[in-house]
Amino acid sequence: MTDALHILLVEDNPGDAWLFREAVRRSGLEYEVTVAPDGEQAMAVLQASRSEGTSGPDFIVVDVNLPRMNGRELLTEICTDPDWDAVPVAVLTSSDRDRDILRPCGLPDDAYFLKPHGFSRLVDVVRNLEGYRRRAVEHPRGA
Repeated sequence: MTDALHILLVEDNPGDAWLFREAVRRSGLEYEVTVAPDGEQAMAVLQASRSEGTSGPDFIVVDVNLPRMNGRELLTEICTDPDWDAVPVAVLTSSDRDRDILRPCGLPDDAYFLKPHGFSRLVDVVRNLEGYRRRAVEHPRGA
């Protein structure tokens, strides 16, 4: 997978992270997935890529309910840092109540995805995430 896109999945539930990786594999998409269990770990991954001079993730997928630094706080950090303007960001959560999390970052409504019940539906969500990522690459937040 040398040409794989790198996804930073910020997800504290190991079972959900495993299912996401399996859904990526089943979808046939060329993604390499790094999992950060909370917002602080995600920021450490981002800061490490910056200090090492590497490109960092091609796509960031964030759960809302996280320990330590929650999804809202993480999105605020990412969206206010110009280094990450071109990186598509999406929310993948189990609650439909948190859609307003997108507004402060200027993320479109289609950046919000609900975790489905059932593995085949998760494969569909992963494919929809890829569609969103492609659209977001064409129209980055900072542009």
